[in-house]
Amino acid sequence: MEATFRLERKEDATVLKRRVQGGLAGRRRRQPKNKKNCGSVFKNPPGDKPAGWYLERAGLKGKKIGDAIVAEEHANWIVNLGNATSQDVKRLIGLCQDRVFKAFGIPLEREVLFIPNDLNQP
Repeated sequence: MEATFRLERKEDATVLKRRVQGGLAGRRRRQPKNKKNCGSVFKNPPGDKPAGWYLERAGLKGKKIGDAIVAEEHANWIVNLGNATSQDVKRLIGLCQDRVFKAFGIPLEREVLFIPNDLNQP
């Protein structure tokens, strides 16, 4: 049994590397510069709009509880301004969920885990 393959070069390594680096640079521009953050807070709901879209349109960018704040660069990130407590973050997450549900009827599901509470869930 034999097989013949014909391969075509689509992109060279330099072009591919530039595309990857460009994508990373774009991500860095949209994500908070403050390294004290909990990353992406909510899963994207079903449909074509990401969680950050709903959060932004609900006016939550810059919303602050204690030292926890919804990032200006990307509404689906919560940043610690220095002395945020876990309660500050939990309260801000709850506020975000409430506001988005009231505005759009969309229940946002957390992507972040509350340890140990969420570990005991099925």
